[in-house]
Amino acid sequence: MRYLGQASLYLSRLQRDKTSQWLEKKDSQKSSPVRFGEKTLRYLTYKLGTLSPDSSLFLKTSSMSVSTSQFPESLHKSLADQSKEKILFAAMELFARNGYHKTTAATIAKTIGISHGLLFYHFGSKEGLLQSIVDYSVKKIEDILVISASEPALQLIELGNNFKKSLQEDRDFWKLYHSLIFQPDLKKEIVLQLTGVFDDYRKELVRIFEKLGYLSPSDTMQQFETMRHGIMVCYLTQGEDFPVYKLFRNLIDRFS
Repeated sequence: MRYLGQASLYLSRLQRDKTSQWLEKKDSQKSSPVRFGEKTLRYLTYKLGTLSPDSSLFLKTSSMSVSTSQFPESLHKSLADQSKEKILFAAMELFARNGYHKTTAATIAKTIGISHGLLFYHFGSKEGLLQSIVDYSVKKIEDILVISASEPALQLIELGNNFKKSLQEDRDFWKLYHSLIFQPDLKKEIVLQLTGVFDDYRKELVRIFEKLGYLSPSDTMQQFETMRHGIMVCYLTQGEDFPVYKLFRNLIDRFS
């Protein structure tokens, strides 16, 4: 019981917002390591979300010395951020597959392997979790739409490269994003937030096509976006064999 009490103390302290700072401070003090038994260490690492219940990591002996420097390097990041991203992606997948209203908080917690308490600690409610997914998605898309080029033709090239790179690196995100926006049980304002992130981008496209001398920049923007969106959806549904890079290059060449 004394060791379990020590583990609970470590758990509560590690879950604070300034986890990494606390870890660094403890390591710099070079204090004597705390001795945990196998069951206690398994409980501690599983509750922190760094190991699964059947993991054998750090469990080579029945009793061992553990200092904070022996934990995985990922613990030196914000534990809250790691846990939140894990929950967000699992919830996105469940919402996309089963629908928002049919997916309960209990199902999300069970799927991830966390307690209800940790889920509500991060998001407050299922509605709060959905809003966090929206905020996360909007921020991710906003980063893609940032362009630094000044010439209109170069701006189109940069946008095309940004979308190609994002598709390659975050294919799962885009699949879940497209599944979410077509969910019939999502509130209209939520869908508007997910799709509205492209509003300023489309206005910028119109300005780009104006500078390029198109007679109808708005119609040209619609054509460009229809083709761009079609390429992305086809890649997401058909997989790696789809010639996404070739088609993006043809798209940019056609309009620039």
